[in-house]
Amino acid sequence: MRARMLALFQGLSEFQRKAGISFVIRFGGLAIQFVASILVARALGAEGFGAFTYAFSWALLIGVLLGVGLGDLSVREIPSYLQNNNISELNGLLIVILCTLGVMGAIAAVVCFMLERTGVFDLAPGWLLVALVAALHGAVLALSNLLNAFQRMLTSQSIETLFRQVAYVSVVAVSIYFGFALSPSWLFTFHAAIGMTAILLMITVLTREYSRKITDSAAPVFHTVAWYRGAMPLLITSVANILLTEIDILIVGGFLGDYEVGLFRAASRGAMLVTLANIVVLQLLAPMISRALAERDHDGVQSLLRQAALVAFLMGLGLCVVLGLFAPQYLSLFGPEFTEVSDTLRILLVGQAIVILAGADAILLIMLRRDRTVLWVTVFAVLAKIVLNSLVVGTYGVNGIAVVSAIVFLCLHFVLLTVIFRTTDYDTTVMSLFRRSAGSTG
Repeated sequence: MRARMLALFQGLSEFQRKAGISFVIRFGGLAIQFVASILVARALGAEGFGAFTYAFSWALLIGVLLGVGLGDLSVREIPSYLQNNNISELNGLLIVILCTLGVMGAIAAVVCFMLERTGVFDLAPGWLLVALVAALHGAVLALSNLLNAFQRMLTSQSIETLFRQVAYVSVVAVSIYFGFALSPSWLFTFHAAIGMTAILLMITVLTREYSRKITDSAAPVFHTVAWYRGAMPLLITSVANILLTEIDILIVGGFLGDYEVGLFRAASRGAMLVTLANIVVLQLLAPMISRALAERDHDGVQSLLRQAALVAFLMGLGLCVVLGLFAPQYLSLFGPEFTEVSDTLRILLVGQAIVILAGADAILLIMLRRDRTVLWVTVFAVLAKIVLNSLVVGTYGVNGIAVVSAIVFLCLHFVLLTVIFRTTDYDTTVMSLFRRSAGSTG
């Protein structure tokens, strides 16, 4: 039996093997993250959980800004540099990424220090802790992208997703076991310490991978202006993407308060579990599509898109159904008060199902260097979400926020797919599976 399972695994394509392993890593990491969220929610209550979540959403947003999009650019450019042996450009890009992180982190620290001193817009942990966690988060994202660019996707995920979550939940669990009084400030301190450790691990792996793949020394060549110009659309796209989810938390916190933030975060955690399928697929897909495009392998690109659609469909929609049926049971894990947002969770799941059915539309357009298309469509979606959320939150509360989220996702992916179908002959959707079958039958 064991030999048969091993033979079956080896018979899968490279993408399918990596997607399967990646799903296990991501699912394990997210499961541990859920456990940590449940522990924190039960220890702090809905209001304390909401205060921590609200501050952490700001840290995530700032952290994405610090990389200026260069990490995302590296996923597209470094595979091409390696393929064409452009080591000088590769070295230059690595130096620019590291220097940018240092400078932007220092700027963020100064700005947050001023906010702390003036008492503007107070956050529960304080702006200085938020700035520290944001800087470390930005560094982890950049290093994770670099590892992905060097085709070390599973190693990157193991450190970023599994190690960080295991360490975090362990510290939280030990603190609760020994009766330590948790607070948003202490939770941010835990995140900072774990983030530093993850950065050291990533740097170690990246250094070894660089030494293994690049044996000849080459003086760095800098195309700094071109890289920043290319990274700007990716940065805005990344910020817009994180705002597509985190803006809900920021608006609920700004309009309703910490208690409602805590309830909504518990519901959105369930929806995030469904996005796991797409996260796994997209993180693996970007560097592999980049490599296939560099080799001008059209059929290879479509094959990757088809496999991505299948993996996302099987993993994601199954989770949608399970969580929709057992929404109250899932939410009760956070505490009895959280079950009141069961309908909110179900509405959020509808939005995530739309994302799954659309497939890797945005990633394909970015890899085809249609960054600006993705950029402006996503920015418009974020602006629409901000306006609509602000209009409905006062009357309809968190359910109104969830409905707006589903509508925005539907419109966003409809536009992206329309662009793909009109300008390319690729198909990212789940329908590509059936079209292939029909073609084979004919």
